[in-house]
Amino acid sequence: MSEFFTNISNLLAQVDWSSWVTVVTLLGFSALGFKRGMAKELIYSGFTIFGLIMAWWFYQDLASNPLMIKMGLSAKATMAIAFGAIFISIHLAKEFLYLLVAKASTIIDPCVLNKSFLLGILLVSAIGLSCYVDIFANFNVVQEAIANKYLRIGLSSTMIFIAIISVSSVILKLSNTVIHSVSPCILQHPISGILSALRFINNKLNATHIHSTNNNIGGAVVGLIKGSLFIVIVVLILQNTNAISLQLFWIESQGALRALQEIAISIQPKLAQYLIFLK
Repeated sequence: MSEFFTNISNLLAQVDWSSWVTVVTLLGFSALGFKRGMAKELIYSGFTIFGLIMAWWFYQDLASNPLMIKMGLSAKATMAIAFGAIFISIHLAKEFLYLLVAKASTIIDPCVLNKSFLLGILLVSAIGLSCYVDIFANFNVVQEAIANKYLRIGLSSTMIFIAIISVSSVILKLSNTVIHSVSPCILQHPISGILSALRFINNKLNATHIHSTNNNIGGAVVGLIKGSLFIVIVVLILQNTNAISLQLFWIESQGALRALQEIAISIQPKLAQYLIFLK
């Protein structure tokens, strides 16, 4: 028996480090998929595909932004960063949406959001009026008082928001209307409608109506597929990064990393037709 375990130990010791990393990553994705279930995993995959599409459509536009150009990186690196920034932004927006709908599902009395909802409306109004910021910032008096352009724009935005708050406060006082968090409140019906919609979205996004063993097993399979794609994408990115691809461990890699490198090399020409930074 001891000889059997010794042979197993020697066999495991011969497995390349990249194979271990690959197996652990795939098991992690699969376990997470099993926990979420197939329905929720497919919804997450939909967000991922949407993020990739948005990044593909707009990464060149973002890369040509003056702020990106000022980074002083190569054109390929700038486009790669722009692509990643858009994709990550979509992911963060998804996480914010999940937090929002989860929070909405815990609120019973809509009136507790009365003031917050009104402030949100005023903030959106201020953003909508931001097109007039340049007009205020370019007044001669303002230019003479504040030399820095960005400081003038920031001050102008603040003044617009304060003006909207002030006008709204005057209107509420003249109409003898009080914004409070006790039922009934002035915005109870619209807030109730929004909360109901968010609760509905929460149930759909989390697939709360689906509970079965098949759903969990299907989630594990979807997670395994997502894990495989994730590893290939990471290898594809590192393959095009000189700081990694020129290292000895990368050039002389064995095991799973060598197989993944070959996959990345085989699909790179096709992807380069759509992603310039992979050429």
